[in-house]
Amino acid sequence: MLARLLASAVLLTGCGSKKEDRPAEPPVETGSAVARPAPKPSTSPKLDLDGNGRVDDGERVASRKVRLSKTLSLLDTNGDSKVTLAELEQTKLPYLKFADPKAVDTDANGTISVEEVDAALDDRRTKSRERWERKLQR
Repeated sequence: MLARLLASAVLLTGCGSKKEDRPAEPPVETGSAVARPAPKPSTSPKLDLDGNGRVDDGERVASRKVRLSKTLSLLDTNGDSKVTLAELEQTKLPYLKFADPKAVDTDANGTISVEEVDAALDDRRTKSRERWERKLQR
């Protein structure tokens, strides 16, 4: 009975099957040599703004600012197209919770801009990276 259970488990899971028994990707012929299919491009078309097949630093920054702008528009609870310090303090988004939200408003005008949030998040990332580097050096 145990032997039957083990045999059926092997058949169902494919354990014990030889590699040559498994279906392989069809080879692609390139002249006289046979090669594997070309890998898919790793660049997201949404990020690659100039269409050169690579995402450079400027495109990353532009993409991050677009995402932050959309996120900040969710925080604007009164619909005046401005995110105030009070709206930032009331956020439920954990990555936009700051120990000192007033420090995010660097120009002290009472509204939070995309650039201010980007700078605050960048500062947080830098401090986190430095903490990890100190831990690794111990």
